[in-house]
Amino acid sequence: MSTLLLSSWSREVQSVPANYVFPKDKRPGGDIEVPVCKDLPVIDLSQLDGIDHRVKIVQQIMKANRDFGMFQVINHGVSEELVDETMTLFKEFFNMPTEDNAMELVGSYSMEVRKLSSRILDLICEGLGVELGYFGRNELCKRQTLIVHHYPPCPDPSLVLGICSHTDINLLTLLQQDISGLQIFKDGQWLGVEPIPNGFVINISDQLEIISNGKLRSALHRVVTNTSVARTCINTFIGPSLESIIEPEKALVSASEPQLFRSFRFKEYFDINTANLREAKGTWTLEAYKLDLV
Repeated sequence: MSTLLLSSWSREVQSVPANYVFPKDKRPGGDIEVPVCKDLPVIDLSQLDGIDHRVKIVQQIMKANRDFGMFQVINHGVSEELVDETMTLFKEFFNMPTEDNAMELVGSYSMEVRKLSSRILDLICEGLGVELGYFGRNELCKRQTLIVHHYPPCPDPSLVLGICSHTDINLLTLLQQDISGLQIFKDGQWLGVEPIPNGFVINISDQLEIISNGKLRSALHRVVTNTSVARTCINTFIGPSLESIIEPEKALVSASEPQLFRSFRFKEYFDINTANLREAKGTWTLEAYKLDLV
């Protein structure tokens, strides 16, 4: 199942509209300018065929997932031409006279990113020690949603965030960004994630933290705006079917590593998260599913 959603602010903004201004206690203020995250791993997927190299890449991915919940990949198999054309398309999408040709292009991009997500999930299977194809067989990666965000220059970025701090609720997110704006929360501070040409940011999401029984980390992140340059980003979310049962994989639970999360149907999680967002509760849905082990 694939879905395409587009979102954009008004093209020319002279002042921040009142409905976008955050309450004073939630504004980013002077917290917008942050250091670049220089330690975020960049993983080269070009040498997966050699057994020694493959083991090394799996180890790199697992360490990145434990330390950050996020990493970037290069030489990932999605052609540079397709990546560039798709980003250009979405920058100009609303001015294009023929949407049909555009949607053929989008279909190709979605299929190639889907293949990349499958490769990464297989590498995560190896790292966790579960059977290859585990996520596909259990309908845990059935849903694919492509969301494009466009942020024009903002007159006063201290009043509003592009996207508030959150963790993604699905299994895996693959992000292509043209300029900086993504920030990750690590060791008590926000750090900027700089774009890599033709690279993808891979973001571990809530369901993967649950299924891995806490061995992988869902990344807390946000998006900020700036005063001078528009930002376009393409997000591909890979997630379970709504009827999927989510729980820690039994092979990852033991006496020494007890089950950290309760079982549930993904639709329940999805509905609760939607309600939390609607009511602006500011709580992470993931916390509600943790078991009390005291």
